[in-house]
Amino acid sequence: MTIPNVSTGQIIDATTFGNAVVDAVNAHADQFALYLPLAGGTLDSGAQITARGTNASAPAYSFAANRGCGLYLANGSGAGIIGLSGELWVSERLRAQSDLQVDGQIKAQNGSEAKPAISFTNQTDMGMWRRNATDLAFSVSGHRVLGAAMTSGYEGVYAFENLYAQKDLQVDGTITTGAGKAVYFGGNWDDAFIANTTASGREYMNFGESAAGGARLRLYGPGDPSSPGDVLIYAGGSIAARFNKDRTTKLYSDLQVDGLTRAQNGTKTAPAYSFTSDPKTGFYLYSKGIASIVCDGKNVANFGTDGVAFPEGLAETTGRAANMYINPEGQIFKITDPAKAPTTADVSRLENIIKKLSDRIGELETRLISGGPNN
Repeated sequence: MTIPNVSTGQIIDATTFGNAVVDAVNAHADQFALYLPLAGGTLDSGAQITARGTNASAPAYSFAANRGCGLYLANGSGAGIIGLSGELWVSERLRAQSDLQVDGQIKAQNGSEAKPAISFTNQTDMGMWRRNATDLAFSVSGHRVLGAAMTSGYEGVYAFENLYAQKDLQVDGTITTGAGKAVYFGGNWDDAFIANTTASGREYMNFGESAAGGARLRLYGPGDPSSPGDVLIYAGGSIAARFNKDRTTKLYSDLQVDGLTRAQNGTKTAPAYSFTSDPKTGFYLYSKGIASIVCDGKNVANFGTDGVAFPEGLAETTGRAANMYINPEGQIFKITDPAKAPTTADVSRLENIIKKLSDRIGELETRLISGGPNN
């Protein structure tokens, strides 16, 4: 058919020329260089150029070398959706003044820690990048802070800086820590942490902080080289108590008890209450109702409701104290007036008198037996 003459700026549409003409123009678009001043030049007019292509295989605006690549009206309803047939390559920057919707995939270069593949206009060193085939990484200020990996044996999400939870943190699995400080509590992350093995080889779990005046609880693991199995309590930045693996406890300050204190019964060689420098000296429960004082593992005195007994004997058989007197038989008498208590000389004289009386009584008994008082 014959293509009608078209004036510069004139719209080729079905209303003016009919559908047959428009279809012919579309079918022979590569020949329009013969009719429009486009070949080797530019089209400079204020008129509107319209085309009818509405699908990807035959876009309205395409190229002679590739008719399947170009632009077309995606929905054909005039709703302003433009379709792109083929790939879009942007040498500089692609800007969207409104939402950008992509029904397929967005593919980017791998990027790097300093220049992530997907970043932001105002901060190009913050974003997401591909570290390797099994590792997706996130950077902030050019540093990797978070990663998600599917490497065999290392599957999971990794935080390369401190991890903070503003809300409750629920873990359904196990928290496994590496060497050094791994899990922190509170505001002082230099000290409030849990670690199974430190960088120096120590093995412990630490709760609290060691700043001046701080409190801390440290639990040593069985593999610790210095204090295996021990528990230490710090107060004011210093050790306040140590619970050893042998079930002994050491306090490093005074112990004040406002309630009752109870101990095991103990024995004379291991009294319930003793002394650090002399663990065999102290007191223990001898039997029900009787408390015993021991010295160097020997019962010195038993105190009960019936009085005081000396199971090991006395170093001196006689003597006196401020309020008691011990006679030669080891009996103890209470002294109401210490000034009247017998002295050692008094005791000696009494002993002589008693001896003489005893001798005289013996003589009298002999005479009576032998025949009468005159003998």
